[in-house]
Parts: sequence; C-alpha cells; structure tokens
Amino acid sequence: MTRRLSSHLPSVTANAGEEVGTAASDNGHVEQPPAEVRAQVAGATAVRDRRRSGDARKRSRTVAKQQQAAERIATATNELTANLGEASDAAAQLETAMQEIAAGSAWSARR
Repeated sequence: MTRRLSSHLPSVTANAGEEVGTAASDNGHVEQPPAEVRAQVAGATAVRDRRRSGDARKRSRTVAKQQQAAERIATATNELTANLGEASDAAAQLETAMQEIAAGSAWSARR
C-alpha cells in the first residue's frame, strides 16, 4: 500500500509505515526527501502532537470533574447520615414525650 506524501510532488511516495528519508536508491545511498516534504511531515507531526496533548487535557479535566463529583457525593452522604441520626434521636424523644403525656392524661382522668 502506497500513500502520497504531497499532492504537488507526485513522484515522492512511501510505503505505509515507512519513514520518509529512509528509502535507499539503487546505489545504496539514502535519499532525503525535499525540504518541502520534510516540512509537511513535520507539520503533520506537530498537529498530531497538539491533538494528543489536547486529548490528554480533556481526559485530565474529565477525571478532575469525576473526582470533584465523587467528593461532593461523599460529603452529601456524610451530611445525610448525620441528619438521619439526629432525626432518629428526635423521634425517640418525641415518643418518650408522648408516653409521658399519655401517662399524665391517664393519671388525671383517674382523679
């Protein structure tokens, strides 16, 4: 499989996976591609590197947001647990008060 390295330099091609500048000519000399092609390849590499660093930043932000959400959920869970404990204590106090009121009503009704 062959791909074209430059649309305006049709004679310069490379096999897929082969680096530009490593092809040997018939006399064994390694031919360097024209500077324009090298610049084009370097530009494509720079674009790919920027894209990869952008993807890494997106992943970092996503992980940070997930961590922040997990911390908020943990905080809310702790608050809910504390409030449930307080509600349970309040219900027990209410039950005791109602029993005392019922006992007082029964005592005053007997008099």
